[in-house]
Amino acid sequence: MKRPFAILLSIAALTGSALARIDDSPPVIDPTVITPALGTDITTSRVTVSGTVTDEGGAETNTSRFGVRRVFWRPEGSTKWRRALLTAQDAATTTFVFSFSLKSGKARRIHIRAFDICGNESDTITRKFFRPRPDRDNDGLDNEVETNTGTFVDANDTGTNPRVRDTDGDGFSDGTEVRLGSDPTDASSTP
Repeated sequence: MKRPFAILLSIAALTGSALARIDDSPPVIDPTVITPALGTDITTSRVTVSGTVTDEGGAETNTSRFGVRRVFWRPEGSTKWRRALLTAQDAATTTFVFSFSLKSGKARRIHIRAFDICGNESDTITRKFFRPRPDRDNDGLDNEVETNTGTFVDANDTGTNPRVRDTDGDGFSDGTEVRLGSDPTDASSTP
């Protein structure tokens, strides 16, 4: 009876010392190097996101047992995690990249997480991406030409309000007035 117990103690001691050398710390996604950066206007329907993940292992890590194995991402509202491409799998530091579609005038939150060789999971990083509409008020003019000065100069500087479809309130959209040669900031000037 004493012998099996001694064997169990020996196995437990060996297992415990082996585990002490295995990476027990999760990889870290560096939120400062994720591109596009926070606050950047997205101008295309396809957004490519990249960033850096590092896994340096625990304090007593066996150097052959750490490294970033996989990075996953998913849009908010989805339960399906998608795999990002890595520049170097199982490396201590690697860059990930993935892309997704973003409709004009829409915002999308993306969740990103990483796993290392030992299966440790990073904290999930969430980023919100927004693609402003080129024509917020749907009047036929891009926001960048609607300068909101109240003075019509030309088709590239309309003086109109980018949030109001008919700035002068004459019943014609700003885009229609510019296209037909009338002043979209003057109610008495109609096409």
